[in-house]
Amino acid sequence: MYLKKILTVIWLSFIVVMTFGQDMLQQYERAELLLPRNLKNKIYTQWVAPKPIEGSDFFWYTAKTADGTKYQLVNPIKNSKVLAFNHEKMAAAITKTTKDTVSAYKLGISNIEFNKELKWVRFKKDTLLFQCNLNTYEVEVVEKPTEYKKTESISPDSSQLAFIKDYNIWLRSVSTGKETQLTTDGEELYPYGGSISWYFTQNESANQAVEFEIDVDWSKDGKKLLISRYDRRNAQKLYMYKSLPEKGWRSEIYSYYRPLAGDSLVTTVEYYVANLEISKVVKLDLHPIPTFANYGTEWSKDNKLVYNIFYERGWQKGSFTKTNAVTGKTKVIYSETSNTYVDPMMGEYKLIKDEKELLCLSEQDGWNHIYRINTETGAIINQVTKGEYVVRNINYVDKKGKKIYFTANGKEKDRDPYYEYLYVTDYAGKSVELLTPENAYHNITFTNDNKFFVDNFSRVNLPNKAVLRNTKTGKIIITLENTDASILDSLGVTAPEQYVVKGRDGKTDIYGVIYRPSNFNANKSYPVIDYSYSGPQTIVTPKTFSRGVLNMNYAIAELGFIVVTVDGLGSAWRSKEFHDKSYKNLGDIGGPDHIKAIKTLAEKYPYMDTTRVGMWGHSAGGYDAVRALIAYNNFYKVSVSSAGNHDHRIAKAWWPEVYMGYPAGKHYDEQSNILNASKLKGKLLLAHGDLDNNVNPSGSTRMAAELIKANKDFELLMIPNVNHGGLWWDSYFIRKRWDFFVKNLMGVEPPLEYKIK
Repeated sequence: MYLKKILTVIWLSFIVVMTFGQDMLQQYERAELLLPRNLKNKIYTQWVAPKPIEGSDFFWYTAKTADGTKYQLVNPIKNSKVLAFNHEKMAAAITKTTKDTVSAYKLGISNIEFNKELKWVRFKKDTLLFQCNLNTYEVEVVEKPTEYKKTESISPDSSQLAFIKDYNIWLRSVSTGKETQLTTDGEELYPYGGSISWYFTQNESANQAVEFEIDVDWSKDGKKLLISRYDRRNAQKLYMYKSLPEKGWRSEIYSYYRPLAGDSLVTTVEYYVANLEISKVVKLDLHPIPTFANYGTEWSKDNKLVYNIFYERGWQKGSFTKTNAVTGKTKVIYSETSNTYVDPMMGEYKLIKDEKELLCLSEQDGWNHIYRINTETGAIINQVTKGEYVVRNINYVDKKGKKIYFTANGKEKDRDPYYEYLYVTDYAGKSVELLTPENAYHNITFTNDNKFFVDNFSRVNLPNKAVLRNTKTGKIIITLENTDASILDSLGVTAPEQYVVKGRDGKTDIYGVIYRPSNFNANKSYPVIDYSYSGPQTIVTPKTFSRGVLNMNYAIAELGFIVVTVDGLGSAWRSKEFHDKSYKNLGDIGGPDHIKAIKTLAEKYPYMDTTRVGMWGHSAGGYDAVRALIAYNNFYKVSVSSAGNHDHRIAKAWWPEVYMGYPAGKHYDEQSNILNASKLKGKLLLAHGDLDNNVNPSGSTRMAAELIKANKDFELLMIPNVNHGGLWWDSYFIRKRWDFFVKNLMGVEPPLEYKIK
């Protein structure tokens, strides 16, 4: 009898485990349906990205519908929207010409270009360029435009070609082929015009030569050439180990130039101007600028001046300069300094009034605003915008009407302060008019002549609506598209809930969203996962419908978690004081605000179990996830960290030096996950791609080394041949992240080796 009872208990337990396991498998299958890659093709007309037709008032855009891709043509003057061409006739013409059968709304074309009279359209199909007569629908192969090498740049009138040869800049006449050498002393590590993108990798195992990308800028009249010169003589490289080569068994070593935070010697750039009429090259008297602190050059309208924007190391000073293109003499037009940082992510400069005045964005009064500067004296003429809100962009300047169109957030009271709206004001800033009044986040694109603009607006709980508006009045001229997100209803998915709570100081409003599973039951208890990215250049909480839906959090919540986002003190797009909380303090990760928010929400929603809280994040969020188990391990119990920069001296130089300062002082040590590995407590999964040239994989391997030294239990997943972005989308890692939280935060065994298709 006793044995029978035991067997019965064992059998019932087996039935429960099998049933729960089956339920978990079904949750994985549903979670997979909610991955961005699966949802994005079933949510239609998500966004309108207008493409101008040069020389006309028209623009066109693609609309992805349930039937396929439709090409729409808009005439703002006549307030009309029609198909850009007859799709059935086009399909028949392409099929006849290419012998490749296509259907009306699955044409498979790209690189589309209409002529201004709309008589023909050119497009690329496979490797060929075609032109279709829009009256007869006859299709013919046309000659592709000349494609120039990375090492070449054509003049504005197409008469001369600048190119790199033996680390110097040469000119070649297009008509005669005659070559002229402009510079003579270039060398491999100190070349003229020799730019290397940060993502460039060199296979050192195969002794692969570096191919430079030419970095020159023609004056508008083609008579002068601005030439950059990069000094890498003391620059250092980072390395990656490609363990899975395309053929053979020997791994490959890849290298790339990448300055790290705190490096005393980095790649710098200098500038020269070649005056082609008198065959003279002059050096601009700008000091060598670190490449990551150089924010661009621009020719004046009269081709006599070169404007430049750059920052000093440490980012406590930013300057806008002008240089005489003949003499090379430089004058600082305007400089801004700060005791913390002059944030390059918040800055913008636009010349007006025949370049006698400069509009710029600055946080000098505590909020990001527009200032008008005299370009001769450098004096501030007036502060154009004022108040407790943040100007994000100067979108368009109507120089004739003396109007400034700008986007800003935080100006509309009793609304989410992160929503952007379009405003217009005069140069003096006497009046500010709202042009996009809907309570949503507005993304603005002006038409060719700036008389109209396309406005995509949405919220996380409001599908995108794209409209065409009149620039002067903001009046809606025509509705272009409404997003079809009915797939979410059929899946039983609800929009994430927006919330606002008080932060650590008890007075500052902190914003975020909550994701719940589709089978949510308020009578159950749910573990909580905090999705974090505390990089101060942005925020983590989605504000648009597409960002709210097309992310990993829906899928994670579907497994049986409550997922939250929190934008704590130190994150972007609030006041300068709010932002500065992160200065020399990235190790804070907004943690006290995250914890306060989750605890406050749990008081309102008791089903949120604050004894089972985890964190996940990628890149700077990967740093956060490890930091949570070091600095806040009395609250966070489980973390998944991917591609984390676990010491800010391992990350790219510009980002940490803006927010942590230069040189790298003791605070870098104090906020290093690597140097504080012994303090880690909880369950941790580290993941990295071995070809990550944004956050080098050594960040995670060094973190692992210190955890081993401290005798800490953790898991390390290194995925071969995957880069920074690739890891985010990697199916195997997505599944391993799910497994780790299900097992360690939920306390349930995940389905064995579930395969995401």
